[in-house]
Amino acid sequence: MAPSCRFVPRRVLVVVVLASALPAGVRAAQPKEGGSDLDQKAFFKPELSISTAHTPLAGALTRLPNRAAWESLLAARGDDLREPRLKAWLDPRSGAATNVMGAFPLIPGRGEGNRLTLRDLAATLGRPVAVVDEQAVAEAMRGFEGERRSLAGQHPAGVRRHPRS
Repeated sequence: MAPSCRFVPRRVLVVVVLASALPAGVRAAQPKEGGSDLDQKAFFKPELSISTAHTPLAGALTRLPNRAAWESLLAARGDDLREPRLKAWLDPRSGAATNVMGAFPLIPGRGEGNRLTLRDLAATLGRPVAVVDEQAVAEAMRGFEGERRSLAGQHPAGVRRHPRS
Protein backbone atom coordinates (compact mmCIF):
# COMPACT_ATOMS: atom_id res chain seq x y z
CA MET A 1 0.00 0.00 0.00
CA ALA A 2 1.39 3.44 -0.93
CA PRO A 3 2.00 5.95 1.88
CA SER A 4 -0.73 8.50 2.34
CA CYS A 5 0.01 11.97 0.96
CA ARG A 6 -0.93 13.63 4.23
CA PHE A 7 1.91 11.83 6.11
CA VAL A 8 4.64 12.79 3.61
CA PRO A 9 4.90 16.45 4.79
CA ARG A 10 5.37 15.25 8.40
CA ARG A 11 8.16 12.92 7.37
CA VAL A 12 9.83 15.67 5.33
CA LEU A 13 9.52 18.07 8.28
CA VAL A 14 11.12 15.52 10.65
CA VAL A 15 14.01 14.93 8.23
CA VAL A 16 14.58 18.68 7.79
CA VAL A 17 14.56 19.31 11.55
CA LEU A 18 16.99 16.43 12.21
CA ALA A 19 19.29 17.50 9.39
CA SER A 20 19.40 21.09 10.62
CA ALA A 21 20.07 20.03 14.22
CA LEU A 22 23.01 17.79 13.30
CA PRO A 23 25.44 20.51 12.17
CA ALA A 24 24.77 22.52 15.34
CA GLY A 25 25.72 19.53 17.47
CA VAL A 26 28.88 18.93 15.48
CA ARG A 27 29.94 22.57 15.81
CA ALA A 28 29.36 22.46 19.56
CA ALA A 29 31.91 19.65 19.92
CA GLN A 30 34.75 21.60 18.29
CA PRO A 31 37.58 22.84 20.54
CA LYS A 32 38.00 26.56 21.04
CA GLU A 33 40.31 28.13 18.50
CA GLY A 34 42.99 30.60 19.47
CA GLY A 35 42.59 32.24 22.79
CA SER A 36 42.78 35.44 24.70
CA ASP A 37 45.55 36.39 27.11
CA LEU A 38 43.39 35.11 29.93
CA ASP A 39 43.00 31.71 28.22
CA GLN A 40 46.79 31.44 28.01
CA LYS A 41 47.07 31.88 31.80
CA ALA A 42 44.63 29.09 32.67
CA PHE A 43 46.17 25.96 34.19
CA PHE A 44 45.16 22.77 35.94
CA LYS A 45 47.10 20.84 38.55
CA PRO A 46 45.54 17.58 39.78
CA GLU A 47 47.11 17.98 43.23
CA LEU A 48 45.14 21.22 43.71
CA SER A 49 41.72 19.70 42.97
CA ILE A 50 39.37 18.64 45.73
CA SER A 51 38.12 15.15 45.10
CA THR A 52 35.22 13.37 46.72
CA ALA A 53 34.93 9.75 47.70
CA HIS A 54 31.82 7.64 48.11
CA THR A 55 32.32 4.73 50.48
CA PRO A 56 29.58 2.35 51.69
CA LEU A 57 28.61 2.97 55.32
CA ALA A 58 29.68 -0.48 56.52
CA GLY A 59 33.19 0.01 55.11
CA ALA A 60 33.72 3.48 56.57
CA LEU A 61 31.89 3.34 59.90
CA THR A 62 34.94 2.66 62.07
CA ARG A 63 36.84 5.65 60.60
CA LEU A 64 34.10 8.29 60.70
CA PRO A 65 34.38 11.44 62.78
CA ASN A 66 30.59 11.23 63.39
CA ARG A 67 30.60 7.48 64.09
CA ALA A 68 28.52 7.79 67.27
CA ALA A 69 25.68 9.49 65.37
CA TRP A 70 25.60 6.72 62.74
CA GLU A 71 25.77 3.95 65.35
CA SER A 72 22.94 5.61 67.29
CA LEU A 73 20.76 5.79 64.15
CA LEU A 74 21.48 2.17 63.21
CA ALA A 75 20.78 0.96 66.77
CA ALA A 76 17.47 2.86 66.86
CA ARG A 77 16.49 1.20 63.56
CA GLY A 78 17.57 -2.25 64.80
CA ASP A 79 20.20 -2.55 62.05
CA ASP A 80 23.30 -4.72 62.32
CA LEU A 81 26.40 -2.49 62.39
CA ARG A 82 28.36 -4.85 60.11
CA GLU A 83 25.56 -5.29 57.53
CA PRO A 84 22.97 -2.51 57.95
CA ARG A 85 19.68 -2.59 56.03
CA LEU A 86 20.02 1.18 55.66
CA LYS A 87 22.00 1.83 52.48
CA ALA A 88 24.29 4.83 52.79
CA TRP A 89 27.41 6.12 51.06
CA LEU A 90 29.68 8.63 52.74
CA ASP A 91 32.65 10.86 52.21
CA PRO A 92 35.01 9.07 54.65
CA ARG A 93 37.10 12.18 55.30
CA SER A 94 34.25 14.36 56.57
CA GLY A 95 31.67 11.71 57.49
CA ALA A 96 29.07 13.56 55.41
CA ALA A 97 26.43 11.41 53.76
CA THR A 98 26.52 11.58 49.98
CA ASN A 99 23.54 9.22 49.51
CA VAL A 100 21.14 7.55 51.96
CA MET A 101 18.41 5.10 51.02
CA GLY A 102 16.03 3.79 53.61
CA ALA A 103 12.53 4.04 54.99
CA PHE A 104 12.08 6.74 57.63
CA PRO A 105 8.40 6.91 58.59
CA LEU A 106 7.53 10.43 59.74
CA ILE A 107 3.73 10.45 59.55
CA PRO A 108 1.10 7.70 59.93
CA GLY A 109 0.60 5.66 56.78
CA ARG A 110 0.96 2.26 55.12
CA GLY A 111 4.54 2.64 53.86
CA GLU A 112 7.34 0.14 54.41
CA GLY A 113 7.96 -0.37 58.13
CA ASN A 114 5.52 2.40 59.08
CA ARG A 115 3.73 1.66 62.33
CA LEU A 116 3.26 5.29 63.35
CA THR A 117 -0.05 6.46 64.77
CA LEU A 118 -1.46 9.93 65.32
CA ARG A 119 -0.50 9.51 68.99
CA ASP A 120 3.14 8.86 67.99
CA LEU A 121 3.15 11.92 65.74
CA ALA A 122 1.65 14.05 68.54
CA ALA A 123 4.37 12.84 70.93
CA THR A 124 7.07 13.66 68.37
CA LEU A 125 5.70 17.14 67.74
CA GLY A 126 4.91 17.81 71.39
CA ARG A 127 1.34 18.91 70.67
CA PRO A 128 -2.04 17.27 70.01
CA VAL A 129 -2.58 16.13 66.41
CA ALA A 130 -6.08 15.22 65.25
CA VAL A 131 -5.32 15.07 61.53
CA VAL A 132 -2.14 14.98 59.44
CA ASP A 133 -2.09 18.37 57.78
CA GLU A 134 0.53 20.49 56.02
CA GLN A 135 1.76 22.00 59.30
CA ALA A 136 2.20 18.59 60.97
CA VAL A 137 4.15 17.25 57.99
CA ALA A 138 6.37 20.36 57.88
CA GLU A 139 7.11 20.14 61.63
CA ALA A 140 7.85 16.40 61.40
CA MET A 141 10.21 16.97 58.46
CA ARG A 142 12.05 19.84 60.19
CA GLY A 143 12.43 17.72 63.33
CA PHE A 144 13.73 14.76 61.32
CA GLU A 145 16.27 16.93 59.50
CA GLY A 146 17.38 18.65 62.71
CA GLU A 147 17.94 15.37 64.55
CA ARG A 148 20.11 14.01 61.74
CA ARG A 149 22.29 16.98 60.81
CA SER A 150 25.33 15.29 62.30
CA LEU A 151 24.87 12.42 59.80
CA ALA A 152 25.10 14.90 56.95
CA GLY A 153 28.28 16.38 58.42
CA GLN A 154 26.54 19.62 59.36
CA HIS A 155 26.96 21.76 62.44
CA PRO A 156 23.77 21.79 64.56
CA ALA A 157 23.06 25.41 63.60
CA GLY A 158 23.27 24.44 59.91
CA VAL A 159 26.63 26.19 59.43
CA ARG A 160 29.74 24.12 58.93
CA ARG A 161 32.52 25.47 61.07
CA HIS A 162 36.12 25.70 59.91
CA PRO A 163 38.26 23.29 61.99
CA ARG A 164 40.35 26.17 63.36
CA SER A 165 37.45 28.43 64.39
